Amino acid sequence: MAGGMLWRVTEPGPDALVGRSAETAALRGRLAAAARGRGRLVVCTGEPGIGKTRLARELAAVALARGTAVAWARCAEDEGAPAYWPWQQVLRGVDAEALTALAAVPATSPQDRFRVRAGVADAVTGFGRPLLVVLDDLQWCDEPSLAVLRHLADRLDTVPVMVFATWRDTEPDPPAPLPGLLRAPGAEELRLRGLDLAAVREQLDAFGAVDAVAAGAVLDATGGNPLLVREIARAVADGTWREDRVPRSVRDVV
Repeated sequence: MAGGMLWRVTEPGPDALVGRSAETAALRGRLAAAARGRGRLVVCTGEPGIGKTRLARELAAVALARGTAVAWARCAEDEGAPAYWPWQQVLRGVDAEALTALAAVPATSPQDRFRVRAGVADAVTGFGRPLLVVLDDLQWCDEPSLAVLRHLADRLDTVPVMVFATWRDTEPDPPAPLPGLLRAPGAEELRLRGLDLAAVREQLDAFGAVDAVAAGAVLDATGGNPLLVREIARAVADGTWREDRVPRSVRDVV
């Protein structure tokens, strides 16, 4: 999904969000509180394919339906990405003047870097109406951009801004920067787990595959990872499923 302001989210039919009713309800509450001036940082963590970005899209759709603006940025894995790349994407839809100022600051000294952090935080918190900022793939975020997020997080609890960040976590221990982010007022981690048996069955049924494979066997094979479950369902539906071969779409993404 492109960075900048997001105006529409399309519901993908059989790819509709399943098995996340509790998480969605909690996020709706966080979003409502933010709209009333009690902002929040939610860092959504979990393994690849667990549904972090999909949950972010659901939250963005809810925000737009409520009249809340949405700014979406994706951190770049490429080391050649410009400095403060995620915040450049956010500011495109939030404050063009702040974006220009961000590009003009060399940020070579501690004082310059502080000016950047303060300037971005001022632009986001001063947007003027409820705002949801989505930072996707935060595990690839550069340290200066993380410093901006930490600075912003300290100011969220008194403004109508919610930040939802996704973090691909493939290790059992929390990422090193995470505790620092979660020390901010109103910050929390939302860790996504695998789907349960009922949700796996629902996902298979959406593709008409529930009679072709046993939901329990799929749960055992995938650990309830929504991407794996969905791609198995697709493969069953189009006749390409083989028990001894992982669908290529899964290999490409994970």
